[in-house]
Amino acid sequence: MINKKITTFLAIVLLGFSFYLLYENANNNSNNYKPRNKSALPSYGIKGAVEYFNQINANQDKGYIDYNDVFEARKEVEKFASKNKNKALDLTWEEMGPDNIGGRCRAILIEKDNSSLIFAGGVAGGLFKSTNGGLTWNRISIDNKNIPVSSIAQDKNGVIYVGTGEGLVGSFSALNYTTSGPIGNGIYVSTDKGNTFSVLSSTIPSSTTSEWTSVNELVVNPINNRLFAATSRGVKYSDDAGNTWRAAFTGTGSTAMASDIAIASDGMVAVSVGGRCWVSPTGEENTFTLMSVTGKLPASTMGRIELAIPKTNSNIIYASVAKTDGYIENIYMTEDKGNSWTVIGPGGHSSFQPFSNQGNYDNALHVKHDNPKTILLGGIDIWKWEPSRQFESVTFGFYSSTDKRYVHSDIHTFATTSSKPDIIYVGTDGGISQSSDNGVSYKTLNKNFNVTQFYTVATSYWGAVMGGTQDNGTIMIDPNKTTNTKMTGIAVGGGDGGHCSFSILSKDVMINSIYFGSVYRSTDYGTTKSKIEDFYSKEMINYSGVADVEPGNSSFPASFVTPILLNEKIDDTNSKDTIVSVADEDLTAGSEYTFFSSNKSFPIKVTLSKNVKKGDTLKQQDIIQTRFFVGFAGAVWMTKDVLKFDKNPTWFKVAEFSKNYSNNISNFAISNDGNVLYFSTRLGQLYRISNLNMAYDSLTADVRSNNCVLDVSNLTVPFANRAITSVNFDPRNTNNLLVTLGNYNNASYIYTTGNALDSMPEFKSRQGDLPKIPVYSGIIEMSSTKAIIGTEYGIYTTSNIFATNVTWTEENTNMGRVPVYMIKQQTAKGSSNHGTIYLATHGRGFFKTEKYLALDVEDNNIVKEMPKTFRIYPNPIRDNANIAFTSKTKTNVTLTVYDLKGQVIDKVDYNNCVSGINNIRYNNRNLNNGTYIFRLLGENINYSSKIIVSK
Repeated sequence: MINKKITTFLAIVLLGFSFYLLYENANNNSNNYKPRNKSALPSYGIKGAVEYFNQINANQDKGYIDYNDVFEARKEVEKFASKNKNKALDLTWEEMGPDNIGGRCRAILIEKDNSSLIFAGGVAGGLFKSTNGGLTWNRISIDNKNIPVSSIAQDKNGVIYVGTGEGLVGSFSALNYTTSGPIGNGIYVSTDKGNTFSVLSSTIPSSTTSEWTSVNELVVNPINNRLFAATSRGVKYSDDAGNTWRAAFTGTGSTAMASDIAIASDGMVAVSVGGRCWVSPTGEENTFTLMSVTGKLPASTMGRIELAIPKTNSNIIYASVAKTDGYIENIYMTEDKGNSWTVIGPGGHSSFQPFSNQGNYDNALHVKHDNPKTILLGGIDIWKWEPSRQFESVTFGFYSSTDKRYVHSDIHTFATTSSKPDIIYVGTDGGISQSSDNGVSYKTLNKNFNVTQFYTVATSYWGAVMGGTQDNGTIMIDPNKTTNTKMTGIAVGGGDGGHCSFSILSKDVMINSIYFGSVYRSTDYGTTKSKIEDFYSKEMINYSGVADVEPGNSSFPASFVTPILLNEKIDDTNSKDTIVSVADEDLTAGSEYTFFSSNKSFPIKVTLSKNVKKGDTLKQQDIIQTRFFVGFAGAVWMTKDVLKFDKNPTWFKVAEFSKNYSNNISNFAISNDGNVLYFSTRLGQLYRISNLNMAYDSLTADVRSNNCVLDVSNLTVPFANRAITSVNFDPRNTNNLLVTLGNYNNASYIYTTGNALDSMPEFKSRQGDLPKIPVYSGIIEMSSTKAIIGTEYGIYTTSNIFATNVTWTEENTNMGRVPVYMIKQQTAKGSSNHGTIYLATHGRGFFKTEKYLALDVEDNNIVKEMPKTFRIYPNPIRDNANIAFTSKTKTNVTLTVYDLKGQVIDKVDYNNCVSGINNIRYNNRNLNNGTYIFRLLGENINYSSKIIVSK
């Protein structure tokens, strides 16, 4: 019949797919961002993100994030840093982007003497400055820390103040002093127009000064230069540039969360604290009168109240009032400094729900300079009001990003100046927008404003990265796409993105997820995606309710950041699938015949053992196999059909446990051979599924079958009830498993086991001298015992994770202490990025290091005879190398020079290469005499050659 020995072709494929397969060019069209589907989940909004943040950070016994736990952790981080230890791995991080997509921005300041100088902040990414009116941005590094910017103000002397800590994300029903937003570092001040900043020591939060954990608003009184701050414990003011502070007023409710301050040109001050409003004619201490009384503003406690006062009419105050549940109460207006109030925007109508249920999260007001009776209201979108008309929506987050009415969903702040009142800046969940025509049309200004909050990262065989974000969808960055910069992000999924995967078997296939269990697959590089009902089985949908979620009852089918895992094999000798083919010509024994797998027609060449006639039926084991896993409440589901787009996949329930919606699955990890799958749950349980290689149909792979061969074990672990944030195998040894944990105020955050496949694995703490801080992700480097972990305070590393006493070092060079939610290393041999380590930061986008980039110089498919379309001469080279190559398209290319250990020695970019023959020159001044590997990469360009340098 057919010789079962696969020819040299498949051996080459095992080392590197890219040198055999021919792929169609990925679609170069940049997809528009698709905002969170508010209609599908109308009653949840930001709550999912808040609950997730709380779940991985709150102490498991207290149930909330205790400020004192955070303060203690920060002390440990600073003490650890003061030791100035040599870096264990000496890593340097390279920012990858996105350079065109922003993140949540709550504060924008236009410098009073220079309208082109603008400051803006991300709630998890720090402070940025633009010197050209927002066209481009540059990050301001402050103390190597992650500065969660929430407010910015400037006094009449030009001093700039930056408030930190996001207090306006959670429910206002309790109005306590805890928050599920990033906790602040105090107020920073600059006296040199933003070139340098230092923290005001009086505002550094501590156990005795917890009011400075969030500074939700900063405003300067134009009459006396008094600085007001809306803090997590009421309104404070300072008359000495922030050196000392006093409470603006005292009494019942004065120490609750303050959300806003508005000051009139005559010095009148209006504030909102704890869901109530006060007004003072001068802003002097204890001259504030409560407006939240019968006959004025709502007397019962509301949620968030936002305020605005026209620059040209100090008698008018506007108040946007949200209930404690986030829905609108009313929009109010007074024309007599608060003596009487009128409802101008009545709540309770389906046609006017500007916040949905998020009025405590996104709620902003702006009064137009040219008309004190025309306002813009920011909620999910921007609404406009003037006396002659009702409120009307003027921007739409679901429109194309090229539409003049597009502004990203969730509006947080407006900024403008008297000198250029027609120019309005808007801070949103997606960064910064600008109107230059007084709010008629808008454009996005996010160039290099990278404050994107990623939850996850995945990398492709060809060097692209993809990750799920908070309210910016799933974003892909492909450095090889010629229509973009190397840092341009492309939206390939909407909503709040979660786990995602690239296929190795097919370049154009990707899979991504959004909140609570919705998973989508694409066969055209993210341009289109499948429907849920065409991907999940009816049984899964009925079991989970994923297609008919009932928001508000917390009975969600999966975790907010839904775990998925794609496992692909090209040598699965346990496969039970058969390829059937009909010969289209006579063939002789010893000749090669190509079969095509049912998984994306992946080719398999075999040697015929006997003669075959035209029309004969040929059969071959389909060793190209895929397994895709998704975690729901109480179950893990698997399909072998994720790459079969011509059919609805068949699914198997490979694990089942108590269907507790508060105990959804949080992470997956699979062994190198694909036989063992670990998964964790939200409540600190760790499970193991064994014998997956022998499970292939409904009888053997479904735990409800009496013939199921799977072994599912609930393991005993020393970290029960903790938030398990990541689970990863050692790439070199499947018996080694690394587990990381969240939750403040615990003794240990990292565990390993050396017997992960035994019946009772033993886990040991690897905390060592690491500060006691939440750890979100961890990997064991693919070629060593080194480990890299991502924490709330950035990256830490150790040279030996299995040492008796593990020692750690901080390694945040070029990145700062930004939260790192996921770490991935490309371990696929033959890939263009083999060994590269990628980070998903929650506030600064993607980063990578090529410290461990492996060229696989021993692999014959990497270093081979130069193709005719690629030539380097002379060889050996003395001064300059001439490089000639042919490209099918216009492209940018990168030349990377490696030594024979696979270490990067030099890297040079060549832009704007033409379609056809190109000639470029490389100067070898950075190279010593010796042998090197030159690799040239670009779109449809992947050439390598061994070169000798002899000077």
